[in-house]
Amino acid sequence: MGRRLVRLLLVGSLAAAVLGAQAQQRAFHYLRQEQGLENLAVTALAQGAGGEVWIGTENGLYHFDGTRIRGYGVAQGLADPRVNSLHVDAAGLLWVGTETMLFHQAREGFQQVTRDGRPIAPQPGQSLTSSREALIVNARDGLYRVQRGPSGWVIGKIFEARDREHQPELKDIWSVLAEPGGDLWFGCGLALCRWSDGRLRLYGAAGRGSTAPLGSLMRTADGELWMRSRDRLWQLPLGAEKLLGVDLPATAAAPAPMSPPLIVDGQGRLLTQWGVGVARWDGNAWEAVGVGEGLRAGGGVSALLLTRDGGIWLGTAGAGLAHWLGYRHAQSWGLTEGLPSEDSWAFLRSAAGALYFGTGAGLAVRANDHATKATLVGDPREPPDVASSLAEDSRGRIWVGSFEGALRVFDPRTGKYRHVARLPRITSLLVDLTGQLWITTHGGVYVVAEPVRDALPRRIDKDNAGRRLPQVHGACIAADGQVWFHTQAGLFRSDGQRVVEIRLVGDATQLPESRDFAALACGQDRIWLGGGMAGLWEGRLQADGTARLATVDAPLLQGRSIVGLHLDRRGWLWAATDYGVAVWNMKRWRFVRDGDGLPWNDCNQGAIYEDRDGSMWIGTSRGAAHFDELEALFAEPRLDVRLRVAGHDVPAAGDGNPGLVLPWQKQGVVLHLTSSALESRGALRFEYRMAGLEEEWRSGTETQLAYPGLAPGQYRFEVRARNLDLQAESALQTLDLEILPPWWRTNGFYMTLAAMAALLVWAAYDWRLRTILRHQRHLERLVAERTREIEASHAQMRELALKDGLTGVLNRRALGEALAADVSRASRSRQPLALVLVDADRFKLVNDRHGHQAGDAVLVAIAQRLQGLTRAYDHLGRYGGEEFVLVLPDLDISRPEGRARIEAFHRSICASPVAVPGGALLDVTCSFGVASLAFGRLESAEELISRADAALYRAKANGRNRVEYADPGASD
Repeated sequence: MGRRLVRLLLVGSLAAAVLGAQAQQRAFHYLRQEQGLENLAVTALAQGAGGEVWIGTENGLYHFDGTRIRGYGVAQGLADPRVNSLHVDAAGLLWVGTETMLFHQAREGFQQVTRDGRPIAPQPGQSLTSSREALIVNARDGLYRVQRGPSGWVIGKIFEARDREHQPELKDIWSVLAEPGGDLWFGCGLALCRWSDGRLRLYGAAGRGSTAPLGSLMRTADGELWMRSRDRLWQLPLGAEKLLGVDLPATAAAPAPMSPPLIVDGQGRLLTQWGVGVARWDGNAWEAVGVGEGLRAGGGVSALLLTRDGGIWLGTAGAGLAHWLGYRHAQSWGLTEGLPSEDSWAFLRSAAGALYFGTGAGLAVRANDHATKATLVGDPREPPDVASSLAEDSRGRIWVGSFEGALRVFDPRTGKYRHVARLPRITSLLVDLTGQLWITTHGGVYVVAEPVRDALPRRIDKDNAGRRLPQVHGACIAADGQVWFHTQAGLFRSDGQRVVEIRLVGDATQLPESRDFAALACGQDRIWLGGGMAGLWEGRLQADGTARLATVDAPLLQGRSIVGLHLDRRGWLWAATDYGVAVWNMKRWRFVRDGDGLPWNDCNQGAIYEDRDGSMWIGTSRGAAHFDELEALFAEPRLDVRLRVAGHDVPAAGDGNPGLVLPWQKQGVVLHLTSSALESRGALRFEYRMAGLEEEWRSGTETQLAYPGLAPGQYRFEVRARNLDLQAESALQTLDLEILPPWWRTNGFYMTLAAMAALLVWAAYDWRLRTILRHQRHLERLVAERTREIEASHAQMRELALKDGLTGVLNRRALGEALAADVSRASRSRQPLALVLVDADRFKLVNDRHGHQAGDAVLVAIAQRLQGLTRAYDHLGRYGGEEFVLVLPDLDISRPEGRARIEAFHRSICASPVAVPGGALLDVTCSFGVASLAFGRLESAEELISRADAALYRAKANGRNRVEYADPGASD
């Protein structure tokens, strides 16, 4: 065992020194303040039982259900909102550790857990863990065990004071991990401790020991224990007695925290914090992902989460929550990686291992897999030309075709890149099994019979009738060496000697026109054609030389323009479109878009290439996408849907769902939907209906459904989650729901009516009197109702008199009254007050170019965006024309947080375009003039507005779309 440990240690140390060559961009989607995450310093992450992501921050806890973010703070029971740890136990209960307290999730908020009335303060980092029976808390004063008892929580210390005196390591516990059976592992001092059956055991390092505590612990699926200190990664193999150290990559720019996050992904690779990014260990080498690979993590990665559907989420110190898009299979290349243009059209892996990129600005090459960047081929002083197609001859020279018709050849051995011929627009280059170079163009087909001898292109595309082929859109080489062409005149193939037309026949009443096809792929005795709105067609070669076409049922391609097709070595068909890439494994389809790591949805024509290792390259107008680990594309998605209603979690279908009985409520029933499927979330839809109320299914992304005023009776709510891009759906979730009648429709109420009727019979002699009294009460009720209606009407008329008719905010008169009152109040109490004069930039151009209805839409949008950030005691009014006024009591613009709030108002207006009548999207900018109440002297509302107006004038003069502040002491 000792020799084996030493050997593993040496291998790990040597392998850790190797940092895999980077230079591929990763795609991340960020959740920040715009999405509702108000604090961007993430400290902890956890996934709830319903699939939701819980986000702990330095100032509050947040819940993300895949659609929206909801915040929790003091008002929801978190008396201390400074979250430092999160944990979901085996029962699905969420535990929250803060700087000074421990909380658990209650029905509508959170409740604190105390011991003898004193709070429990968890340590930052990995301080919460659980076995089947108990929660383990690494608190500032020791380890606690928290269990649910008959009358509440039973809390006890695991180690008493005498234990800590006897074992000094127990005084310095950094992280804790509980096994299902109850054993505890924790970092103690600079060693690893195990507590089992009342006995403590220490594990030291084999070789060089750690200089920092073990801040993170993790058990992988193969049973091995992994740990992370600030300076190294550590492993305890099964049955081993010593820890094996694995060196981290070279020193990062930023130091590691005391508890660096550590997780294992679905492929068994370890991810951990490194510098301001993350590093991934596959057992042989490290791969770093940081700023150079597209990750913007602010002060660094502070938390990591692997969700149930294999997604990776990163909590950052100041940049919010980052979702790693296409984690398992997608990378991209662009300007950062050395490409002369992000517009990518062609790819080629040479026999020598170099990777060539055809871009909108010429040819680039990555010399080998260790190169971190590509370099431009040729003289950068020459005018750029699109390298739209690539091929390699038997001498290893690279042939390059362009849309301008230029044919060039590059010799990597000499570095010479020279012009060969000028042809019509070149659409593809192919080298067949005999070494001939085929060139398809908009002016026919050319062949260079012996490219190694620099022979010139020879046109060979006469068919048997002597016709020249018109525009050739695409070509491919079948397994038998035959070259297939698709042209405006139809489908052709050639064996190198003659060109034969392949007549297309089919069962369809009308086949698409040949000009409707723009993409071609070859298989064994099969071809595929697609393009434009023609859809996808499969052709099978018949004995009579024809090709029988049949349309391929591809729902994901409906309405999409196919610009490229490729059949890979797995037998999968790839279809590049104007809205992403569709992949068909001949059993089901999978769609890949920007939400899955594609740099841009608009793919370039014919830009699909299969690398030697089976990975795929896709060219888009904003970069090249590289897809590997392709089996992950068709991994069976874990799609589910969970239902919560009236505070009850509804068991999944088949779990003995007993249904719910609810009292009748005027506001109706609200149902909450969640799904643990967070990958490809943009394509997730919930399909649902309330049987007994509606027959048709409804579909949408909303996670909160309201059914107001449900009549008493029996209902069945049915819902399932469906992901269009994954072509997957969850099991149907059902809920039997009974709405009880209101009290006035119950049997008890009817019995009361019967008793009253009997009393009336007994007292028939005074029925007339009771009738008169009843009539009198009725008249009084009518008078009261009429009085209420009049009062309501008066209130409505007053509100209309105070509101602007277009935008719904205060009109100038009401604004003046509110401003005068706030100025007077602020002057008396010597409290700060800010006034913002908002003016839409170049508003007259909007009216002139798009009409007054568009101008009205812009004004309404500005008002709504401003109103969305106002507090209950702020005032927003229309000052006139395109000008608005914000009155912000208690806001001190001399402080950074005050100005940050002003900037937030400004960003809210300019964040996104405004949809106007006619469907156009207008970019809206605005200028702010800001003035604050001058302390030490009396100032009227008119003077305050005058100073804000002067600041606004400066904003306009300084270029618009900016915020200018008035001098508090100035008197403009």
